[in-house]
Amino acid sequence: MDWRTARDLIEIVGGQSHTLDLEAHSSMFQDHAPQLSALLERAGVQAVARTYSEFDRDAVEAAARYKIWMCTANLAALITSCATAAAMSWALAVNDARWLQAGLLQNGDMLLGAIASSAAMTGAVSLYVLRHGRLLESWMAKRAAAESHRTAYFEEVVKRAVAQPAPVALLALEYFRRYHFDVQKAYFLKRARQHERSGQKTVALGAVGAGLAALTSVVGLTSEYAQHVMGALTVNGAALGAFAIGREQLTQDHRNSERYIRTYANLVELSRKLDDVRDAAQEGGAQAVLEFVMAVDEHISNEHRQWLEKTEATKAAIARLEEILGKRAAAGNG
Repeated sequence: MDWRTARDLIEIVGGQSHTLDLEAHSSMFQDHAPQLSALLERAGVQAVARTYSEFDRDAVEAAARYKIWMCTANLAALITSCATAAAMSWALAVNDARWLQAGLLQNGDMLLGAIASSAAMTGAVSLYVLRHGRLLESWMAKRAAAESHRTAYFEEVVKRAVAQPAPVALLALEYFRRYHFDVQKAYFLKRARQHERSGQKTVALGAVGAGLAALTSVVGLTSEYAQHVMGALTVNGAALGAFAIGREQLTQDHRNSERYIRTYANLVELSRKLDDVRDAAQEGGAQAVLEFVMAVDEHISNEHRQWLEKTEATKAAIARLEEILGKRAAAGNG
């Protein structure tokens, strides 16, 4: 068997699916690649596959919990800031605008104050759950464990394969290439682009906030009422700008985009060596397969190790949100 045949076998069986249902892979390859199927059925390989599946499922659930509470806290901080500023401006403006003194409108400042207080309470609860529930640490730990077991799975497969005849090593290399190497390249490129787009949205939000905050310096106002309205817009613009800053601190979009595209570029550089590794494996140099796998996993593991830095940055953002909510709550009570 040459490496082209091995590649085609893996592609035919895999079809359009790149799903990492590792426990099902042994049965998938039973007809077209029985040697690889037998390898994937080994107890040691299956044990790592099951462990990966469990940690991956837990990590997905932990990520969903964290993101819900974190988004709630950040949005609550924005609403608290805007509603507090609007309530103070309303109380000043109502004396100069008769139409604001009619019916329920005269109590607008009380309504806005209630909204600010409710948002502050919601934010405080969210931050309490985030901090004391250790949702971020739980997510990062479970995701790191899942990724560690995924790389361990493929390394286990390849280590067992290189000790067998050349066709098995070729099949293992193509299996690794399709379900790990190509998947990781696609993942880092996709995430880099997602973070770039998200970062652009944050910049746009910040720009709108900066524009509103600068209104009073570029617009001449004679009416006291207009000054109150413009003052409210200015404060809300500052709140929107603060929200954008907080969003960037939480998502680390620009930093992550640069990191992911760099990791993607490193993996693409390694892919240039793939044909050489294929040729070496075909000629009996199976050790080259293992060295290639270890080189790929080293780049991926370097990226995973940087998650700890993200954890620290997000903790700082959470502390900043607590400070904002505390100040706004104090202002509302005053």
